[in-house]
Amino acid sequence: HMGAKNTKVIYNGVPNHAVYLTPDQKKIKRNELDLPSDAFVTIHVGGMIGLREQAVIIKAVKKCADAGMDIYHVFVGDGPLRKNLEAESRELGLDRRVRFLGYRRDVPELNAMSDVFVNTAREEGFGIAVVEAMQAGLSVVLANAGALPELIEDGISGLLVPQGDTEALASTLITLAENPEHAKLMGNAGRKR
Repeated sequence: HMGAKNTKVIYNGVPNHAVYLTPDQKKIKRNELDLPSDAFVTIHVGGMIGLREQAVIIKAVKKCADAGMDIYHVFVGDGPLRKNLEAESRELGLDRRVRFLGYRRDVPELNAMSDVFVNTAREEGFGIAVVEAMQAGLSVVLANAGALPELIEDGISGLLVPQGDTEALASTLITLAENPEHAKLMGNAGRKR
């Protein structure tokens, strides 16, 4: 009610627990999860609740796979919508491409074995999981909603897509997969940020 010019945001501190895997360690971690070592792997960490809109990710993975992309997605977390999301994945024929891991203690290793972190929440206060992914050097693709845009410099340390836009998310993921050097540079910029 006071107006933004009178407000100063003090961001959460996030301890850096990032790990960095060698290519061989990355293959081993992916093998543990029955993921192809050379596939494009995206990850989302968060509770499975309505405002996170994880169905947008599932639909984007379907569009990417239909376009011929060798993509897999890993969900880390749990919540009341997990069964619905699993059912949607099955209905779209993505049983093997979308993995639901539940709660895990190895999130730093899961980030390290992934290519891109995705958060499609329509509301997000800060996004600690996003910062942890950035610490790991992952490219991040975020919905342009809530406080998510404050975490990155769009196009430099991450990418914003319109909230709820499956087509834009799929297109962005395809672009990152086709330009791994650019994705790596963005991940490095995110780590520095």
